[in-house]
Amino acid sequence: MTKEKTTGKQAGKREKDYVGQRVAEGHRPLAQPPDGGTPSSASGSDSPPRGKLHGDGGRAGGRGMASGTTRPPHSATRYIETSFGILSYLELAPLLAERVEDAEVEILGRKFAEVPIRELLFQLHEQICADLTPEIAGRWRLRDVRVGAHEAPPHEQVPVLMHNYAADLDARLASLADGRGEEVVDVLTFAEGRLLYIHPFEDFNGRISRLFLTELLYRLELPVIDTAAASTDESRNYFEALQAYDQRNPRPLAEIWRRRIKKILPE
Repeated sequence: MTKEKTTGKQAGKREKDYVGQRVAEGHRPLAQPPDGGTPSSASGSDSPPRGKLHGDGGRAGGRGMASGTTRPPHSATRYIETSFGILSYLELAPLLAERVEDAEVEILGRKFAEVPIRELLFQLHEQICADLTPEIAGRWRLRDVRVGAHEAPPHEQVPVLMHNYAADLDARLASLADGRGEEVVDVLTFAEGRLLYIHPFEDFNGRISRLFLTELLYRLELPVIDTAAASTDESRNYFEALQAYDQRNPRPLAEIWRRRIKKILPE
């Protein structure tokens, strides 16, 4: 029993030391809110884009800070209260990246293969942030947010919207004859566009959407698709496609999915 307690303390110390090391490498002290600012328990945003699935929350599968910051109305704070104190998103990003990588490995090992969609989203969110931001991990958001120009649905609507989303996606997946053709494009377009439209979690929605899409691709027996934008133009097109989806026009996002699938399943 004594050994287990000591091991747990040592693990916690190593993690905190790692945070300090990451900050030191950046030649800056631990982030504090700017004068007059206040830390947020969750800003509602992903981190600046880098384009990798396990990276810093880029434009592929979410709306990064470059063109549309997710934030509560009238707030521009870029700090978040974590288990390790108040961190900037740049300081938090490498810690999140490690946890996203771990989640990818477990998806590959088919840990989530039989998990229902709604519960899957909760589990993925807990996986990447339960020890970093425990107050928001694995639960729907409890406040209203904006995503660029998009005003996400009121937080009190999220439970019903996500219940309907999961039921709708289940029905679409069940009706697929195979993992090819326009039907699968429609399913993946809905899975990504609707999830990001609802923006169900307080934070890290972009990362969760990418992990979730990876799990869906496995369930469809498709190769994992790199959804990262390869250029500034691709990033802009993706962001515009999400804006169009928010306005009930799924065609631009569907076209992006056609291109993604064509890369891995050439005719």
